[in-house]
Amino acid sequence: MWQAWPFLVTALLITPSSADRYIPPLGRARNGSYHGIYNQHYGVESFLGVPFAQPPVADLRLRPPQSLNSSWRGVRDATEYGDACVGYGDDTELVSDGHVSEDCLTLNIIRPAGTADCSNLPVLVWIYGGGFFAGTSRDQRYNMTFIVEHSLRMGKPVMAVSINYRLSGYGFLYSDEIAKAGLANLGLRDQRSVLIE
Repeated sequence: MWQAWPFLVTALLITPSSADRYIPPLGRARNGSYHGIYNQHYGVESFLGVPFAQPPVADLRLRPPQSLNSSWRGVRDATEYGDACVGYGDDTELVSDGHVSEDCLTLNIIRPAGTADCSNLPVLVWIYGGGFFAGTSRDQRYNMTFIVEHSLRMGKPVMAVSINYRLSGYGFLYSDEIAKAGLANLGLRDQRSVLIE
């Protein structure tokens, strides 16, 4: 059984660094801290490109997602979207500006500015479409800022999370041998690792 870093714990443990909303937010996760972005116009804080599993490269390529197994001191940057997963077709290249890599298992967290760790806000998760061969959470069509901002205007604030998952052969390769080895549907396992574990 594989374990992965649960997004819900991550989303709820990221806490504001200060009541001063002009200071970029600092978030704490199970493994360490992240520095995010404060968007004053929309009243949200963003933590972008946060890894939720070990990079699926080398010995972990074509294997189920593995939980992060290290912690760190200091603060890591979460101000840039993670790379898009390798897919098929021109759309992924166009919307990712060439930022494509096998090291792509990241998520983006958008929350109302000043959210405390005890807020217990509902979490909306966006999993992009694309027929399992194209798409990325870097695509600005899936920017969750507007949904969180709209939830604030409605008086029903939410956090929003968008994720990357492996595509094409890296995520959905299939054969009898792969099925017997229990290695089918890795892209769905990436999604599941964010939602359930």
